[in-house]
Amino acid sequence: MIDVDVVYVNMDECTAYCSDGVTRPFYEMYDAFAELTQDPDEAMVAIIKIAEDKFIMLGLVGGVVGGIIFEILGVRAHNFVGAVLMSTAGATALVVATRILRDEI
Repeated sequence: MIDVDVVYVNMDECTAYCSDGVTRPFYEMYDAFAELTQDPDEAMVAIIKIAEDKFIMLGLVGGVVGGIIFEILGVRAHNFVGAVLMSTAGATALVVATRILRDEI
């Protein structure tokens, strides 16, 4: 079990500040087509190495998940604030679902 959470992501420097107080570079980044990418603007998922054989997969897909959830509900974002709220709701739903599946909640 990994007891490290990502607290802050710096996409400009391709690093993630983790709950154990360590700033780590992204190990690998993948785009929407599951291809390796070096461009953080294209990255949808980043893998962060926290130990020799332990990794964290940081999903940068909150907007996609939020879009799907709200599309099902028939709600659309018409401005930036709405898009941010949808992305936040999607990321939160993704984290909660993951923790439920891992029996952490």
